[in-house]
Amino acid sequence: MGVADLHAPDFLALDCPPCRTVDAGAQIEVPCALSSFTRAHAEAGLAVEWELWHDSLDGRVSDAKGGFAVGPYALGANPLAPIALTMPDKNAVAVLSVYLKSGGAIVSRNFA
Repeated sequence: MGVADLHAPDFLALDCPPCRTVDAGAQIEVPCALSSFTRAHAEAGLAVEWELWHDSLDGRVSDAKGGFAVGPYALGANPLAPIALTMPDKNAVAVLSVYLKSGGAIVSRNFA
């Protein structure tokens, strides 16, 4: 993720603290919103893809992946479905990486 992602005309916002402590195996929801200031992707459509992962001694471990299509949206802020997650079943620093895509190309990215 870079500065260009934060200033993208279409941005996927996560309505949560950038870091928080939860119990191992906890089920959580991360509220999402689309901030859109362009209609550049209206024809191709937008989709959200996400991955929950953590590092271990064996390397990067993918805990869960998912995604959903973004329905019709207006310019400005648009609430989206929350991302429902089950956290890793052991103590770990987990990262939720999210990608806003159009036609398979990444429009912006974010993480928590």
